[in-house]
Amino acid sequence: MKISVITVSYNSEATIEQTIRSVLRQREYCDLEYIIIDGASTDRTMEIVKKYEPEIDVLISEPDDGICDAFNKGIKISTGKVIAILNSDDWYQDDTIKIVIDAISKYPNAGLFFGDQYYSDVNGNIILKMTGDPEYEKYLWQGLMKVPPVAWFIKKEVYERCGVFDSSYKTAMDFELLLRFSVQGVKGVYIPEVFGTMRYGGESDQNYIGGYREVLRAIKKYGGNTSLVKLRMFLWILRSETRRFLERIGLQGFVNYLRKNVASRKNLKQV
Repeated sequence: MKISVITVSYNSEATIEQTIRSVLRQREYCDLEYIIIDGASTDRTMEIVKKYEPEIDVLISEPDDGICDAFNKGIKISTGKVIAILNSDDWYQDDTIKIVIDAISKYPNAGLFFGDQYYSDVNGNIILKMTGDPEYEKYLWQGLMKVPPVAWFIKKEVYERCGVFDSSYKTAMDFELLLRFSVQGVKGVYIPEVFGTMRYGGESDQNYIGGYREVLRAIKKYGGNTSLVKLRMFLWILRSETRRFLERIGLQGFVNYLRKNVASRKNLKQV
């Protein structure tokens, strides 16, 4: 089975080598197509990438119109039956694709396969575990993502039938995509295994207010009720701003204590 993995990058010299190595280790399990879409990085990203060029099937480095444009560019040129996206500061477990292939064989009618993921700090130290949920679809209508973003694999035929990422979304593009798949009847399968690790500090982490606004827009677009989501957004913003204030005045220890309590929720656990 051919699986395409897409890595999008921009000025990722500090992290992309770990990403590349984690993907290339998957080659023993499948016919792997590796695609890197770089947005014309100005640091040493391409110097690092070119060390692995013989093992990269498609390498593009050119200006783009944002991360959605890069995602969609990679999806459209992919030739694998299944497509995964791994950003340039994240990495897979050693046997991730083996686990996915086994699940694809077991659930041939499914179009989406996802598992669990770790979160790390900017230095790569594991701090939290996010677990997926087999009932993820009902949570989407509540504005909640129970599909860890590092840990999903989607059949190419699903993209062909339902469309690619909506470039009008700047932070919640993955949420909108999953909601659209759900509305169009795509079956998802949860696999209770850790697929990879995601570093804190991406666009959605930094622009959570804009992200929540996009979540509301997506739910409204597909006919959902946004009242509960608006309340949750208010409480999340209040908590986030309180945490930032406490960090600024030097109460990091108290923030860590609060984070442990937050991590006790069903799909987020302290590691």
